[in-house]
Amino acid sequence: MRRNILLAIALLSLPIAADNFTLAKVNGEAVTSTDAVNPFSDRHSGHAKFLGGNAEAREFLKIVIDDRLLVQEAYALGLDQSPDVQRLASELEAKRSEELLIRQEIDEKAKPSKADVKKIWDEVDFVYQVRLIAVDTKQEADEVRNAILHGTDIELFARDCSHAGSRTHGGHQIVTWAEMEPAWERVVFALQPGEISPVIATKNGYEVVLVENRVEFERPPLEKVSERIEGVLLQRRLEERKQQFSDELWSKYHVVVLPVPSDAAPDTVVATWDGGGKLLLKDAGKKNELRPTINAPLVALEAKARTIAATPAIADEVRKYREYLIEGALFRDHIFKELAISDDDHRKYYDEHQAEFVAPEERKVSQILSSSEKDALAVRQQLAGGMDFVAAVRKFSKDPVSATQDGDLGWITPNKVPAAFKDVLALKQGEMSKPISSPGGWHIIKVMEIKPAHQLAFDEVKEKVKAKVLDDKRKASRAYWVEKLRAAASIEIDDAAIKEFVKANEYNGNAPPQHALQ
Repeated sequence: MRRNILLAIALLSLPIAADNFTLAKVNGEAVTSTDAVNPFSDRHSGHAKFLGGNAEAREFLKIVIDDRLLVQEAYALGLDQSPDVQRLASELEAKRSEELLIRQEIDEKAKPSKADVKKIWDEVDFVYQVRLIAVDTKQEADEVRNAILHGTDIELFARDCSHAGSRTHGGHQIVTWAEMEPAWERVVFALQPGEISPVIATKNGYEVVLVENRVEFERPPLEKVSERIEGVLLQRRLEERKQQFSDELWSKYHVVVLPVPSDAAPDTVVATWDGGGKLLLKDAGKKNELRPTINAPLVALEAKARTIAATPAIADEVRKYREYLIEGALFRDHIFKELAISDDDHRKYYDEHQAEFVAPEERKVSQILSSSEKDALAVRQQLAGGMDFVAAVRKFSKDPVSATQDGDLGWITPNKVPAAFKDVLALKQGEMSKPISSPGGWHIIKVMEIKPAHQLAFDEVKEKVKAKVLDDKRKASRAYWVEKLRAAASIEIDDAAIKEFVKANEYNGNAPPQHALQ
């Protein structure tokens, strides 16, 4: 009855008619073809073609109008002013605004072009043979570099001081583009054989690199490596653009990181920015978390400054979410609030609908699985000659699971038996089926025990009865409210627009609707 929130939000991305017809007006508010297609898509696995033509389109238009009447009533009651509704709608608006800002400023700006990919392909034509020493501090790296420059054998440092994986090979390593960090490549790939790098700061510490040789190689065709090059470029540019955008925001909003004594109180301010923004020590986390912690409120400030919330897609999504919330509040606090359901109502429903509460017949079955029909017939013949079924299971069955349980498959009910096995439902207790074919092989099924269908007692289904009575009462209450709202409403139906809309959206049989393929 209440729309699912995820589906309601997801409607923004569903396919709709090219032209957005105004099909009706409800108290002066337009109901469009998009409004009709969306609930239809919701109920039909995402496809938006009306197989039932005019009748089906009008049916869903009625659903939309009823829903619009309920939402209008929720607005009239001021439910959109509820603090919870305003808070939740604002949170969604802020989240979507910030997500769009990040896409615009980072994702879209970081995306490499085909020319960027081609440029990398043109430039990457060498494999570098290097010797690498990685240490923990810059001081250590400076000392290693100076010693090497003054003639100390690099082998000594590579094996005894380096923590790189190549230490066991004396620091020898072969590298090409995309294997190391971009900053490392910018330095090392600019060196000539025999040259030693300055100290390079990396994620693994500090490195000193000697280029021993550059070996030219034949590049694979561009079309074979373009996807990989693009992926690496994108990842690298995303990291770069994140840092750039963060720097831009820190500069624009004048972030100041304050010195903090070691004995500072949890409420000590560790950073400030424009608009009264501040970060407290208790919220700052670790030192390396300071920047991302501050970035979040800065992104929110920037999204607000750019009025991104006014973007039509965001505004429409927030409106739909707000209406989902207020319609839910209307049901909870008004339409369903005074529903009176007694124990007598439950008992009466049970008495009048006993056919709904019948336990189906159950059959406990066992099987022997054979690889071929010939083998199955041979087993069946031995069973007919008096061979014990369990003994046959242990000797012949190819099912590794049921064979360890004397062929036991458990209990089955008529509504869960595959079509190929329907004949099993006609067997009496103790009887065996003829060989039955399935993708798994050939089965001989024996009915071990039968529990007849029987009426479930009220106490056994009381909770299920309660749920059904409540659902019926809610449906009746909703129908009553909709009837009252319709009686008081001004509803104008545009028959010509509906005809045009149906023509544009009617399923014509050229291709199956989406749900038929699922």
